Amino acid sequence: MVETVLGMTDLQIKLFTAIGQILVAAAVGLIAWRQWRTAQQQAKTARNKLRLDLFERRIEAYDKLKAIVDKLIDGAKDESSFYELLALIDEMQWLFGKDVMKPMREDVLPIMADFNEARLALEGPGGFVDHVVKLYNECIGKARVARNELPRIFKYALTLTD
Repeated sequence: MVETVLGMTDLQIKLFTAIGQILVAAAVGLIAWRQWRTAQQQAKTARNKLRLDLFERRIEAYDKLKAIVDKLIDGAKDESSFYELLALIDEMQWLFGKDVMKPMREDVLPIMADFNEARLALEGPGGFVDHVVKLYNECIGKARVARNELPRIFKYALTLTD
């Protein structure tokens, strides 16, 4: 056997070189794995932030919807409240999707439209005729029931879960 540097043989030098390369490869692998874990955690944080932002926008729109419906039921004197409701429902389509907005358009909106018409008829000339008052009372009852259905309609859309 031929001795080389530091009294080691050629075979020993090759062994220590191989062990060194394995240790370097392991260190690089560990660093890559930790970077991957960091990227996964950042992606999860970004998804959670997006979910929170969407929730905040949804709850704001829902609160605005309840306020407009309450304003209509409580006797808003102008017709702009009903148009606000229509505009808000169109806007909410993008926040909630078809599954939530379909019951709004099919169940709540027609009731609110009927109530708005009955309210305008009552406030118009000759409004306190018996059949108009009866129609108004029926419509306000239905409008209050529709208002109480809002939490059920939006129940699954107003959560922070997927």
